[in-house]
Amino acid sequence: IRDLRAMRVRLLRLVGVLEHPVVVPSKPGFSFTTTVRGALESVAWREETFRGLSGLLKSDSAVYPGQGQSSITLGVVENGEPTERLSVALGLWGERAITAGEAIVEALSRAGDVGQYGFDLGGRRVGCRFERGLCTDGTLGDHLDALCERWRTRDATRVTARFVTPCEAPAHDLAALAGDAALALVRLQMTEGVRGRDDALRARVDALADAARDHVRASFAGTREVARSLGDERGGTRRSRSTGRRYPVRGREGTITLAGELAPCLPWLALLTLWGAGGRRSLGMGRVEVTAE
Repeated sequence: IRDLRAMRVRLLRLVGVLEHPVVVPSKPGFSFTTTVRGALESVAWREETFRGLSGLLKSDSAVYPGQGQSSITLGVVENGEPTERLSVALGLWGERAITAGEAIVEALSRAGDVGQYGFDLGGRRVGCRFERGLCTDGTLGDHLDALCERWRTRDATRVTARFVTPCEAPAHDLAALAGDAALALVRLQMTEGVRGRDDALRARVDALADAARDHVRASFAGTREVARSLGDERGGTRRSRSTGRRYPVRGREGTITLAGELAPCLPWLALLTLWGAGGRRSLGMGRVEVTAE
Protein backbone atom coordinates (compact mmCIF):
# COMPACT_ATOMS: atom_id res chain seq x y z
CA ILE A 1 0.00 0.00 0.00
CA ARG A 2 2.89 2.35 0.79
CA ASP A 3 4.35 1.76 -2.68
CA LEU A 4 0.94 2.24 -4.28
CA ARG A 5 0.51 5.59 -2.52
CA ALA A 6 3.91 6.62 -3.92
CA MET A 7 2.70 6.21 -7.52
CA ARG A 8 2.95 9.49 -9.44
CA VAL A 9 -0.33 10.84 -10.74
CA ARG A 10 -1.00 14.07 -12.63
CA LEU A 11 -4.54 15.44 -12.71
CA LEU A 12 -5.19 18.00 -15.43
CA ARG A 13 -8.34 19.97 -16.14
CA LEU A 14 -8.95 21.01 -19.75
CA VAL A 15 -11.68 23.21 -21.16
CA GLY A 16 -12.87 22.35 -24.65
CA VAL A 17 -14.50 25.23 -26.51
CA LEU A 18 -16.83 23.90 -29.21
CA GLU A 19 -17.40 25.87 -32.40
CA HIS A 20 -21.11 26.09 -31.58
CA PRO A 21 -23.44 24.81 -28.81
CA VAL A 22 -24.35 21.13 -29.11
CA VAL A 23 -26.23 18.43 -27.22
CA VAL A 24 -24.85 14.91 -27.34
CA PRO A 25 -27.39 12.56 -28.96
CA SER A 26 -28.98 10.39 -26.29
CA LYS A 27 -28.38 6.72 -26.97
CA PRO A 28 -26.99 3.83 -24.90
CA GLY A 29 -23.23 3.83 -24.41
CA PHE A 30 -22.80 7.25 -26.03
CA SER A 31 -21.57 10.36 -24.23
CA PHE A 32 -19.17 13.25 -24.58
CA THR A 33 -16.55 11.06 -22.89
CA THR A 34 -16.87 8.32 -25.54
CA THR A 35 -16.79 10.95 -28.29
CA VAL A 36 -13.68 12.72 -26.99
CA ARG A 37 -11.84 9.50 -26.22
CA GLY A 38 -12.78 7.96 -29.57
CA ALA A 39 -11.42 11.00 -31.41
CA LEU A 40 -8.23 10.87 -29.32
CA GLU A 41 -7.78 7.18 -30.13
CA SER A 42 -8.24 7.90 -33.86
CA VAL A 43 -5.37 10.38 -33.75
CA ALA A 44 -3.20 7.99 -31.71
CA TRP A 45 -3.76 5.11 -34.14
CA ARG A 46 -3.60 6.94 -37.45
CA GLU A 47 -0.85 9.52 -37.04
CA GLU A 48 2.74 8.32 -36.73
CA THR A 49 3.65 11.20 -34.40
CA PHE A 50 1.19 9.97 -31.77
CA ARG A 51 1.37 6.21 -32.43
CA GLY A 52 3.02 5.56 -29.07
CA LEU A 53 -0.07 6.83 -27.22
CA SER A 54 -2.21 3.90 -28.32
CA GLY A 55 -0.52 1.62 -25.77
CA LEU A 56 -1.41 4.03 -22.97
CA LEU A 57 -5.01 4.34 -24.12
CA LYS A 58 -5.47 0.61 -24.74
CA SER A 59 -3.18 -1.15 -22.30
CA ASP A 60 -0.33 -2.92 -24.06
CA SER A 61 0.54 -4.97 -20.99
CA ALA A 62 2.63 -7.98 -21.94
CA VAL A 63 2.22 -9.39 -18.43
CA TYR A 64 -1.59 -9.17 -18.50
CA PRO A 65 -2.54 -9.43 -22.19
CA GLY A 66 -6.14 -8.42 -22.66
CA GLN A 67 -6.50 -7.58 -18.96
CA GLY A 68 -4.34 -4.48 -18.61
CA GLN A 69 -5.48 -1.03 -17.56
CA SER A 70 -5.23 2.23 -19.46
CA SER A 71 -2.71 4.69 -17.99
CA ILE A 72 -5.05 7.53 -18.97
CA THR A 73 -8.39 8.32 -17.39
CA LEU A 74 -10.62 10.80 -19.14
CA GLY A 75 -14.01 12.10 -18.12
CA VAL A 76 -16.20 14.83 -19.55
CA VAL A 77 -18.77 16.52 -17.33
CA GLU A 78 -22.15 16.75 -19.03
CA ASN A 79 -25.73 17.45 -18.04
CA GLY A 80 -27.76 16.88 -21.20
CA GLU A 81 -28.12 20.61 -21.88
CA PRO A 82 -26.81 22.49 -24.95
CA THR A 83 -23.22 23.46 -24.28
CA GLU A 84 -20.27 24.99 -26.08
CA ARG A 85 -17.73 24.31 -23.31
CA LEU A 86 -16.56 20.85 -22.24
CA SER A 87 -14.94 20.36 -18.84
CA VAL A 88 -12.48 17.51 -19.34
CA ALA A 89 -10.77 15.77 -16.39
CA LEU A 90 -7.58 14.10 -17.61
CA GLY A 91 -5.72 11.72 -15.30
CA LEU A 92 -2.19 10.54 -16.11
CA TRP A 93 -1.25 7.50 -14.01
CA GLY A 94 2.43 6.58 -13.73
CA GLU A 95 5.66 7.85 -15.24
CA ARG A 96 4.98 6.79 -18.82
CA ALA A 97 1.64 8.60 -19.01
CA ILE A 98 3.04 11.72 -17.31
CA THR A 99 6.01 11.79 -19.69
CA ALA A 100 3.57 11.56 -22.60
CA GLY A 101 1.33 14.26 -21.11
CA GLU A 102 2.21 17.00 -23.59
CA ALA A 103 1.68 14.66 -26.54
CA ILE A 104 -1.70 13.61 -25.12
CA VAL A 105 -2.86 17.22 -24.82
CA GLU A 106 -1.58 17.95 -28.35
CA ALA A 107 -3.35 14.87 -29.70
CA LEU A 108 -6.58 15.97 -28.02
CA SER A 109 -6.26 19.34 -29.72
CA ARG A 110 -5.71 17.59 -33.04
CA ALA A 111 -8.76 15.42 -32.36
CA GLY A 112 -10.88 18.54 -32.04
CA ASP A 113 -9.64 20.02 -35.31
CA VAL A 114 -12.63 19.73 -37.63
CA GLY A 115 -10.31 19.94 -40.62
CA GLN A 116 -8.54 16.75 -39.50
CA TYR A 117 -11.04 14.82 -37.41
CA GLY A 118 -13.49 16.77 -35.29
CA PHE A 119 -16.00 15.19 -32.93
CA ASP A 120 -18.65 13.08 -34.62
CA LEU A 121 -21.91 14.04 -32.90
CA GLY A 122 -24.79 12.27 -34.58
CA GLY A 123 -23.10 12.27 -37.98
CA ARG A 124 -22.13 15.95 -37.75
CA ARG A 125 -18.51 17.02 -37.35
CA VAL A 126 -17.93 19.59 -34.63
CA GLY A 127 -14.59 21.28 -34.01
CA CYS A 128 -13.21 21.93 -30.53
CA ARG A 129 -10.32 24.02 -29.20
CA PHE A 130 -8.78 22.93 -25.89
CA GLU A 131 -7.49 25.28 -23.21
CA ARG A 132 -5.43 24.28 -20.17
CA GLY A 133 -6.89 24.61 -16.72
CA LEU A 134 -5.77 23.53 -13.27
CA CYS A 135 -2.96 20.96 -13.09
CA THR A 136 -2.20 19.05 -9.89
CA ASP A 137 0.93 16.91 -9.75
CA GLY A 138 1.92 14.60 -6.92
CA THR A 139 1.77 11.08 -5.59
CA LEU A 140 -1.43 9.11 -5.39
CA GLY A 141 -1.17 9.47 -1.62
CA ASP A 142 -1.06 13.26 -1.93
CA HIS A 143 -4.23 13.31 -4.01
CA LEU A 144 -6.07 10.91 -1.71
CA ASP A 145 -5.05 12.83 1.44
CA ALA A 146 -6.22 16.14 -0.07
CA LEU A 147 -9.66 14.70 -0.78
CA CYS A 148 -9.94 13.05 2.63
CA GLU A 149 -9.02 16.26 4.42
CA ARG A 150 -12.08 17.98 2.98
CA TRP A 151 -14.34 15.27 4.35
CA ARG A 152 -12.64 15.01 7.76
CA THR A 153 -12.99 18.73 8.46
CA ARG A 154 -16.76 18.27 8.32
CA ASP A 155 -16.72 15.64 11.10
CA ALA A 156 -18.67 13.42 8.75
CA THR A 157 -20.72 10.60 10.22
CA ARG A 158 -21.98 9.40 6.84
CA VAL A 159 -20.62 9.37 3.32
CA THR A 160 -22.61 8.94 0.14
CA ALA A 161 -21.13 7.63 -3.10
CA ARG A 162 -23.09 8.55 -6.21
CA PHE A 163 -22.62 6.77 -9.50
CA VAL A 164 -22.89 9.76 -11.83
CA THR A 165 -22.66 7.53 -14.89
CA PRO A 166 -23.80 3.89 -15.04
CA CYS A 167 -21.53 1.55 -13.10
CA GLU A 168 -20.99 -1.90 -14.59
CA ALA A 169 -20.41 -4.36 -11.74
CA PRO A 170 -21.74 -7.77 -10.62
CA ALA A 171 -22.69 -6.25 -7.26
CA HIS A 172 -22.55 -2.58 -6.43
CA ASP A 173 -20.53 -3.05 -3.26
CA LEU A 174 -18.22 -0.14 -2.45
CA ALA A 175 -15.64 -2.27 -0.63
CA ALA A 176 -15.38 -4.65 -3.59
CA LEU A 177 -15.22 -1.82 -6.14
CA ALA A 178 -12.49 0.01 -4.18
CA GLY A 179 -10.54 -3.22 -3.75
CA ASP A 180 -10.71 -3.93 -7.47
CA ALA A 181 -9.45 -0.41 -8.20
CA ALA A 182 -6.43 -0.95 -5.91
CA LEU A 183 -5.71 -4.31 -7.55
CA ALA A 184 -5.79 -2.75 -11.02
CA LEU A 185 -3.44 0.06 -10.00
CA VAL A 186 -0.90 -2.29 -8.42
CA ARG A 187 -0.84 -4.26 -11.65
CA LEU A 188 -0.43 -1.08 -13.68
CA GLN A 189 2.31 0.28 -11.44
CA MET A 190 4.37 -2.92 -11.28
CA THR A 191 4.18 -3.84 -14.97
CA GLU A 192 4.66 -0.37 -16.42
CA GLY A 193 7.02 -0.59 -19.36
CA VAL A 194 7.59 -4.35 -19.03
CA ARG A 195 8.01 -5.97 -22.44
CA GLY A 196 7.53 -9.66 -23.01
CA ARG A 197 5.94 -12.37 -20.96
CA ASP A 198 7.33 -12.83 -17.45
CA ASP A 199 5.58 -15.54 -15.44
CA ALA A 200 7.70 -14.98 -12.32
CA LEU A 201 6.88 -11.28 -12.31
CA ARG A 202 3.22 -12.00 -12.86
CA ALA A 203 3.11 -14.35 -9.89
CA ARG A 204 4.73 -11.69 -7.68
CA VAL A 205 2.43 -8.95 -8.96
CA ASP A 206 -0.63 -11.17 -8.45
CA ALA A 207 0.33 -11.79 -4.83
CA LEU A 208 0.87 -8.11 -4.07
CA ALA A 209 -2.22 -6.97 -6.00
CA ASP A 210 -4.40 -9.49 -4.19
CA ALA A 211 -2.96 -8.33 -0.86
CA ALA A 212 -3.71 -4.69 -1.73
CA ARG A 213 -7.29 -5.59 -2.72
CA ASP A 214 -7.81 -7.49 0.54
CA HIS A 215 -6.36 -4.60 2.58
CA VAL A 216 -8.68 -2.09 0.95
CA ARG A 217 -11.74 -4.29 1.38
CA ALA A 218 -10.86 -4.80 5.05
CA SER A 219 -10.80 -1.03 5.59
CA PHE A 220 -14.60 -1.05 5.13
CA ALA A 221 -15.11 -3.62 7.91
CA GLY A 222 -16.25 -1.01 10.44
CA THR A 223 -18.83 0.55 8.12
CA ARG A 224 -22.43 -0.36 7.45
CA GLU A 225 -24.67 0.48 4.54
CA VAL A 226 -27.53 2.68 5.74
CA ALA A 227 -29.11 3.63 2.42
CA ARG A 228 -29.11 2.42 -1.16
CA SER A 229 -30.94 3.93 -4.10
CA LEU A 230 -29.90 2.46 -7.41
CA GLY A 231 -31.85 2.72 -10.62
CA ASP A 232 -32.65 -0.14 -12.96
CA GLU A 233 -29.85 -1.43 -15.12
CA ARG A 234 -29.75 0.43 -18.42
CA GLY A 235 -27.58 0.56 -21.48
CA GLY A 236 -27.24 -1.02 -24.88
CA THR A 237 -24.47 -2.22 -27.17
CA ARG A 238 -21.44 -0.68 -28.85
CA ARG A 239 -19.40 -1.84 -31.81
CA SER A 240 -15.74 -2.61 -31.27
CA ARG A 241 -13.54 -0.65 -33.66
CA SER A 242 -10.89 -3.37 -33.66
CA THR A 243 -13.07 -6.48 -34.11
CA GLY A 244 -16.28 -5.06 -35.55
CA ARG A 245 -18.33 -7.08 -33.04
CA ARG A 246 -20.92 -5.57 -30.76
CA TYR A 247 -20.60 -5.85 -26.99
CA PRO A 248 -22.97 -4.95 -24.14
CA VAL A 249 -22.68 -1.68 -22.24
CA ARG A 250 -24.90 -1.76 -19.19
CA GLY A 251 -24.80 -0.35 -15.68
CA ARG A 252 -26.72 1.29 -12.84
CA GLU A 253 -26.75 4.84 -11.53
CA GLY A 254 -27.69 5.96 -8.03
CA THR A 255 -26.34 6.31 -4.52
CA ILE A 256 -25.01 4.21 -1.65
CA THR A 257 -24.59 5.69 1.85
CA LEU A 258 -22.24 4.33 4.51
CA ALA A 259 -21.99 5.09 8.23
CA GLY A 260 -19.81 3.80 11.06
CA GLU A 261 -16.02 3.82 11.31
CA LEU A 262 -15.32 5.80 8.14
CA ALA A 263 -11.72 6.97 8.60
CA PRO A 264 -9.99 3.77 7.37
CA CYS A 265 -11.98 3.60 4.13
CA LEU A 266 -12.04 7.30 3.19
CA PRO A 267 -8.82 7.13 1.12
CA TRP A 268 -10.26 4.30 -0.96
CA LEU A 269 -13.53 6.10 -1.54
CA ALA A 270 -11.35 8.99 -2.70
CA LEU A 271 -9.62 6.57 -5.08
CA LEU A 272 -12.97 5.73 -6.68
CA THR A 273 -13.58 9.42 -7.42
CA LEU A 274 -10.25 9.61 -9.28
CA TRP A 275 -10.03 6.18 -10.93
CA GLY A 276 -13.69 5.28 -11.35
CA ALA A 277 -15.58 2.11 -10.48
CA GLY A 278 -16.49 -1.07 -12.30
CA GLY A 279 -16.04 -1.89 -15.97
CA ARG A 280 -16.01 0.18 -19.18
CA ARG A 281 -14.48 3.18 -17.43
CA SER A 282 -12.80 4.22 -20.67
CA LEU A 283 -16.30 4.79 -22.06
CA GLY A 284 -17.12 7.19 -19.26
CA MET A 285 -18.92 4.60 -17.14
CA GLY A 286 -18.48 4.29 -13.37
CA ARG A 287 -17.78 7.94 -12.59
CA VAL A 288 -18.17 8.42 -8.83
CA GLU A 289 -18.79 11.46 -6.66
CA VAL A 290 -18.52 11.24 -2.85
CA THR A 291 -20.10 13.65 -0.37
CA ALA A 292 -19.69 13.73 3.41
CA GLU A 293 -22.55 14.45 5.78
